[in-house]
Amino acid sequence: MAISVPRLQSLPVRPCRMYDSVDAQSAYHLVHTELQVPAVFGSMIEHWKYRHTWTPQNLSEIFGGKPIRFRMIPRMLQETSNVVWETQCQFVDASLTEFCHWIFGDQRFEENGDFGIIAKRARTDVECSSSFDLAKLGDFNPEIHAAYADYKYMRVLFADIPGFQQAIDWSTFGLQGKTGEHSTFWLGTKGAYTHCHYDTYGFNLVAQLYGRKRWILFPPGQTDCLYPTRLPYEESSVFSQVNIKRPDFEKHPRVRNAEPTEVVLEPGQVLFVPKHWWHFVECLDTSVSINMWVDVESDCLDRVQEGIARNIVMSLKKTEETAQSEDWKTSFEVSDF
Repeated sequence: MAISVPRLQSLPVRPCRMYDSVDAQSAYHLVHTELQVPAVFGSMIEHWKYRHTWTPQNLSEIFGGKPIRFRMIPRMLQETSNVVWETQCQFVDASLTEFCHWIFGDQRFEENGDFGIIAKRARTDVECSSSFDLAKLGDFNPEIHAAYADYKYMRVLFADIPGFQQAIDWSTFGLQGKTGEHSTFWLGTKGAYTHCHYDTYGFNLVAQLYGRKRWILFPPGQTDCLYPTRLPYEESSVFSQVNIKRPDFEKHPRVRNAEPTEVVLEPGQVLFVPKHWWHFVECLDTSVSINMWVDVESDCLDRVQEGIARNIVMSLKKTEETAQSEDWKTSFEVSDF
């Protein structure tokens, strides 16, 4: 089977394992011990409360006028072989109501079951900021830009909305007590993406709740093919210099030796991403997903290596008098250089 990204169709494709349904003990063994490759699990989150009502429209009812930060990604630059780094993107704060109008137009938002009940209660707890400028998102054309609210910690985002962190339950993977408090929320429009990188800590479980996402993954043994870089700097993320959708084979010839795994993650499915696997992620539709990174024993050594990497980057920054801090680190890196 060929990969669906045209520029990568000449590359050999690794299959992805599929598990329709497994018990919690077996799932725990698979993700902690047995699996060394990505795998998709079905029927593992059907017990989640509000499982079928995590839509942008319903979420807008929950959040009311509460602003969320979106990264605005220019679509035009995605069509070149150059990498569009996060430091080249603009950011806006917008309510989910504004977001829905921006994407879907003036469609009527319908309350759905228990979601509507919680929305009525939650809106009394959320104070709308009078200084919040709803016109900011309207300055962008959704045909020209994609919007991505990524890496949003649920314990912060849903702190004043009761019931939602507990609605996330990873116990079907043998992870007792792991809920939304330990998870991250992602909302993006079609074309929003996360640049190819690997996470230095743990493995990743990703639950797709609404819309679809395409994942293109590469094993750790092919790191040399993906031209790794630590700039822009972000703790626990190693980026690729390659635009995965439009690789420049003259500039990055080793990419031809890579063997990607492609997964289109559908609502209700959970993707297991093994430790240190490279991944490029793209929203094929307006998409809602939730993930959790799970620590493993070998993370201890990686944390020492990350500390060394951070000190090296800080030292380089201090010798580069003309460089701006924003060019050296992503918005998710909180350290002051």
